[in-house]
Amino acid sequence: MKTVSKEYDPIAMGPVRAKPEGFTPWMKLVINHGPEGTLRELIDWLAKEQNAEVMILSSGNACLYNAFLPAHKKRLDQKMPELYEEITKQKIPPTRNYLVLEVSASDMDDQVDTTLPTIKSKRSFSIVPITMRSPTVATLVLGLALLCQFITSGYEMLTMKRSMVTISMNKVWPFSNPTETYRYYDLPFCQPE
Repeated sequence: MKTVSKEYDPIAMGPVRAKPEGFTPWMKLVINHGPEGTLRELIDWLAKEQNAEVMILSSGNACLYNAFLPAHKKRLDQKMPELYEEITKQKIPPTRNYLVLEVSASDMDDQVDTTLPTIKSKRSFSIVPITMRSPTVATLVLGLALLCQFITSGYEMLTMKRSMVTISMNKVWPFSNPTETYRYYDLPFCQPE
């Protein structure tokens, strides 16, 4: 289930461009935006790195920015966490250091509608794009299993120096909702001490 560019999309009634070409619903565009990062900085980054002009930016049901509404221009210089909390009237939990954003955009060169992956805006200090695919998690788990050189066949667990490490990973079947059926692995020895 890959998102690809189309010469004619019946819903958009025109061409649609996928950036990057062939991305899946499980891919995220992770941006280390910083706690002081503003909406303008995020929009400028998307313009520079993805050549995408942001029309609408939302998080869940909350519309954080709409380029067609003049009243939203004042939001450009607000910090992203403050803007989210102001609009949703909810505090971001201290344990969550990111915002999940959806973007409606167009190509800056020819104004063709552009589809981007879901954006995960992290609140750290540098801007670095990272794309994570679900096969990467499976590769990591397989690599870890090979390093430990022991897998109990038929079970999702491995033994390492007398400590049991359980790897929980639900399978993602085609056309299922990955947010409901996919959990990342839980490795107790990776937890902060």
